[in-house]
Amino acid sequence: MKQTLIGGTRENCAVAGTEYSSVYAGYGWGTSAASRDQIVTTPGTLRKLKVKLSAAPSAGDWHKFAIALNGVAQSLAVTISNTDTSGEDLVNEVAVVAGDTICIVHTTASAAVASTVMWNIEFEGTNTAEVLLLSCGLDGHYSWTVAHPNCGYWPAGETEPRYWILFPSPGTIKNLYVKQASAPGGTKTVTWTVRKNLVNTTVAVAITGANKTGNSGANSFTVAAGDVVTLKMAAVSGTVAPGLVNIGLTFVADTDGDIPVASGSGGTFSASAATKIGFAENTPTMTPLALPVSDWQRCDVFTLSDFYVKVTTAPGAGKQWVITIQKNGVDTALTVTISGAAVSGNYTASSVDFVDGDTVSIVMTPSGTPASTYFGYGAIMRVAAAGAKCYGLHAGAMAEMLS
Repeated sequence: MKQTLIGGTRENCAVAGTEYSSVYAGYGWGTSAASRDQIVTTPGTLRKLKVKLSAAPSAGDWHKFAIALNGVAQSLAVTISNTDTSGEDLVNEVAVVAGDTICIVHTTASAAVASTVMWNIEFEGTNTAEVLLLSCGLDGHYSWTVAHPNCGYWPAGETEPRYWILFPSPGTIKNLYVKQASAPGGTKTVTWTVRKNLVNTTVAVAITGANKTGNSGANSFTVAAGDVVTLKMAAVSGTVAPGLVNIGLTFVADTDGDIPVASGSGGTFSASAATKIGFAENTPTMTPLALPVSDWQRCDVFTLSDFYVKVTTAPGAGKQWVITIQKNGVDTALTVTISGAAVSGNYTASSVDFVDGDTVSIVMTPSGTPASTYFGYGAIMRVAAAGAKCYGLHAGAMAEMLS
């Protein structure tokens, strides 16, 4: 089964040195691979890296973007030079197994023009109907005993619903992998537990003493459309802070071909004006951008459908939020309105096609000054088989599948 991981960042890439970003979602640029690594949880192959810049490097200059495996740059790479603004590598591949870490590594000519960057890459899993749920770079502290999300980049927080992600399709979640920068120390233990609808599941990892890694073994749990998932960390006083923590999960679709893009806003949005985020952006430190603004996450060929949204606080009487998936900066039919005392909604009536090079984003539009809230959202991505036409829609991140 094939899955497209979509990333991109509103931050300009550097014009000197080496920097890193996460493959899925693309949380900013960091100075180390560890800060942006994402853990592979099921075996497969990475291929078809495609990259687009907002500005050309300039004559004689270049930007290079490569997949790094366990901190080492691989041959799967794209170099964009001179007046070009895009490139792709359709030849090289990288085989991965459970426990490997991956990220994007960027190098550049010293005089290259700064640019925002968007990319996508294909992951083909070895096992039927299995796709990756990727997280990265959590800066964990054991004094925090609240939830962390399971997809994208998020720091710890004080309110569990702030960090939930919403699933748009049924399936099974398994294979929790955790990698900490620091061990708990002595006889101390830190426990990471996946939660469904704010209740613990059996998918958990306990890391003790001098250990820094672990996985949840054979345990699993099922989700239905509309369920929310979080990740909780617990440790006793005196445990050494873990530093950067990388986390990954596997999703097994009930319907082969349905790939969930499950996400959450992390931050709150303006209650007086429409604002935009990347569909697979996944960062609580982001500032939603006022319209008009260009998109910064790139698509491949797929459809999006079954758009689900849930808020932590109802808008209030006579107030509402309208949440819309945009394609190339234009509203699509994938729109959910949450009004009054409601806290959730969905749109399942139709789908929207995306093609290679399209962009995708989410716009939140308030009416009547609704109550401040966090959002969880998700949509199903489906990709047509090679040679087939694609009829439909899906897209923070994102994952896509070819059946």
